[in-house]
Amino acid sequence: MILSVYGAERELRRVLEGYLRQTESDFSLALADDGSGAGVERLVREFSDRGLSIRHLWHEDRGFRKARILNRAIGSSEADYVILSDGDCIPCRRFVRDHIEWAEPGRFICGRRVLLGEELTGEILDRKADPARLEDPVQLLLGEARGQLRRAWVGVRQPQLLSRLLSRKRRGLWGCNTSEWMRDIVRINGFNNAFEGWGYEDIDFERRLLAAGLRPKALRGRGAVFHLHHPSHSSQINEDRYAVEMARSRVEAASGLRETMAEP
Repeated sequence: MILSVYGAERELRRVLEGYLRQTESDFSLALADDGSGAGVERLVREFSDRGLSIRHLWHEDRGFRKARILNRAIGSSEADYVILSDGDCIPCRRFVRDHIEWAEPGRFICGRRVLLGEELTGEILDRKADPARLEDPVQLLLGEARGQLRRAWVGVRQPQLLSRLLSRKRRGLWGCNTSEWMRDIVRINGFNNAFEGWGYEDIDFERRLLAAGLRPKALRGRGAVFHLHHPSHSSQINEDRYAVEMARSRVEAASGLRETMAEP
């Protein structure tokens, strides 16, 4: 399990509490830290003492280099199967188990997220609202009706048969809720280090998985994450860079997992 983080200790605390609540206990968590301060390291020690199997991969803050630190965290893993999410996404209680049960050779998983509004996010961070209530279908639907969140249906857990039927329609990959076999990540040389600055590293990652012959598998009605509100971002530079990478049609990143792990 790989979690990308950068500061935001209050948000990360709620997220790590979500991993303590998982129904599946046989997993380890690697924090891919893009240059946070000492606060994240303190959280790592605290949650390790609370029983979470967690390790901290960090590099110096030299701008937004999420792809590179993700590669370092992936390279530190001995797992055959890797789940990816973000430090501002609270997982549902069965998040890890759902990804494991959905895993299939030749496929990569595309999960979804519920978008929490600014007010509800503040209540969760201030402990005025319990994140566990987000998994109550009634509370989810009421929250959407009150304008507190969007895409409530993503978080409503469905019976397995219905969930598989809902998941037949293809969905795109979100970096905050996806999983892959390690051998497939290695095959495409991980994330592309050329993507510095916000966005498109996950879109390029998906493009190369598809180019390698792998097929996406949607995860709907299960395995949701609850995305804490923050200001939106955009990057014209990375949009242009993605257009260049598309034109090159590479399966392997020119600088990716192997090159990152070879660095001192």
